[in-house]
Amino acid sequence: MATCWQQLFSFRFLRKFFGGTPKTPTWTNDSDSELSRNALPSDTVASSEKIGMVRVTIQAINIKEKLYNPRPFVRFRLQGGRGTSELGEPEDRTLSTKSNHWLLDTSRDVFVHSLQEGLEFEVLNYHRVGDHGSVGHATLPLEFLRHEPHKVGEEVTIWKKGVASGTMLLNVFYYPVIASEEDSFEKTSNRLGTGIVTLHVHEAKGFGWETYSRKAEALSVVLRLEWSGPPNHETAPSYFVEPAFWKSTFEFFCNDNRSTTIIAKLVDFNEKSSVFGHLSLSLTELLMAQADGQEWWPLSGSQDGQLRMSVEWRPLQMD
Repeated sequence: MATCWQQLFSFRFLRKFFGGTPKTPTWTNDSDSELSRNALPSDTVASSEKIGMVRVTIQAINIKEKLYNPRPFVRFRLQGGRGTSELGEPEDRTLSTKSNHWLLDTSRDVFVHSLQEGLEFEVLNYHRVGDHGSVGHATLPLEFLRHEPHKVGEEVTIWKKGVASGTMLLNVFYYPVIASEEDSFEKTSNRLGTGIVTLHVHEAKGFGWETYSRKAEALSVVLRLEWSGPPNHETAPSYFVEPAFWKSTFEFFCNDNRSTTIIAKLVDFNEKSSVFGHLSLSLTELLMAQADGQEWWPLSGSQDGQLRMSVEWRPLQMD
């Protein structure tokens, strides 16, 4: 007969390999109905143009419900379910405390299209094996940032099944995009510094597959901002390999574009170790070249392979 430990291991094994706790952030089933009780007006429709970045720091969470071995983390997203992110990184470093007062002190950045939008939060209690337990939900309208862009000590109520279940203490900072009359990165005085980068991967061409030992069935582009570490972005596979097409966008906050490097590798989607070309460009080089009309870049490791990328730069007012 199997021991209890064997049964537990078997259960964890099955959850891990056959649909266990999802790796990507997903909201619990009652999230939308809970948030609808405190929803923002439905006519707050955001434009497609980003107006800035909001940095959210969760200082502390205080709940009324007593939980056994609490391990808190928070998911948040823009109103309407866009851009789900996590605060607390439960699987890597989770606070464990017997108190109902949780100190997180962790931050995330989110790009916003309008200050008529709002942020939606879901507070959860992390479980290693079972589903994460829902502690409650909260909403934060962003309209106040128009007059008070740096707000320290903003307290919001956490709701669960229509009842206030606790509070969350936030620091919220708004950094607007600096408007410029010049479209050219080369001409604008705001070209150096901090901003939002939107990188578009369009297509690749020029592969003489007869020179390779085999032809890839599907190609994808892997993007990194540093040589070591996991990829920051990977395109969907293109099953047309000559030329290959994508409509893939990678967006990130850039602290200093002078020291930022874009590293792109063209790989076999089914066998990532097979690299068919790569390039390394400084962000300023990419922006300056695009200002001169260049979008095609030769790939190292390929005789005639080229990759077409474009980039958008939005400088931020960080004062």
